[in-house]
Amino acid sequence: LGMAYTGSSRPASGSEHIIEHAWDLYNVENNLQTHLHGLEVCEATLLVAFMYKMLYQETEDKHLKGLIGKYLPYFDKMEEFCKKMEVPATILDRELMISGVKKAVVMRDRYTILFYLRDKNLLDTYIEKAVDKVIAFYKK
Repeated sequence: LGMAYTGSSRPASGSEHIIEHAWDLYNVENNLQTHLHGLEVCEATLLVAFMYKMLYQETEDKHLKGLIGKYLPYFDKMEEFCKKMEVPATILDRELMISGVKKAVVMRDRYTILFYLRDKNLLDTYIEKAVDKVIAFYKK
């Protein structure tokens, strides 16, 4: 709907989609089974939501906190939905998840939370923590 409304693919090219494409490329390059695009985007969306939640807790920037804060209830609802619907994990290999997020930063020149965290020298720490949270989320 966002793409139809704006007449552009920009609404579907945030961090979560770029991460999914990095994971997809890895699978294709290594002759591994690819997964449904939407399921991988869902997994990447959880990962990015965890990054936003961490940033919200740690930032001292009131403006940034306000921007993120209004979306926190939606992140929580998304997690609840994924649990309720038993959305399956597609990628639970920690190193693959981490490398996909790192690759996503160089795949597309689109300023997202990944670029923000990179510019603040926080990306590696956030990636590892968020990946661990996604793995724990699916193992519950």
